Amino acid sequence: MGTAFLALDAIPGPLELTFSTDVLSVGAVVTGSAGNVPGSIILTALGDSNNVLSTASVPTVPVSGWPANFVGVQSTSPIHKVWFQNSDTSSGFNVLVLDDLVFEPVPEPNSASLMLVLISLGVGVRFLRRRVRPHS
Repeated sequence: MGTAFLALDAIPGPLELTFSTDVLSVGAVVTGSAGNVPGSIILTALGDSNNVLSTASVPTVPVSGWPANFVGVQSTSPIHKVWFQNSDTSSGFNVLVLDDLVFEPVPEPNSASLMLVLISLGVGVRFLRRRVRPHS
C-alpha cells in the first residue's frame, strides 16, 4: 500500500479514466473540497458508446473520514471508462481527491471451457457420421 493519491483543484468537468481493456466494476476512496463544503462525489460508468451503465455517489467527508469513503459501480455490460466528479461546482475551491482505485477486468474466455466445446463438437460429428450411412 503506497502513500500516493490524486488530488485535483479545478471546477471544469469530471475526471475521466479510460481503461485499455473493459472492466466490470470500478471503485475508489474519494472525497472533495476537503470535506468542508457540502456535496458529493459522483462516479459514472460508461460503455464504449459513451452510454451510462451505472452511477453511484457518496458525500464529501473531512480528511479524517476519507479512508472509509468508498464509492463503486458495477455493470453486467463492459465498462469502458468512468467519470469522477464533485457535485459542488459553485466555488473556486472544488477539490476531488481519489485513492485506492480498484477495478475488475472482464474475464477472458476460459480455455478449458473452449476445449470442452471443441471436444463435444468432434464427438457429435463422429456420432452423426456413423449414424448416417449410405444404403447400398
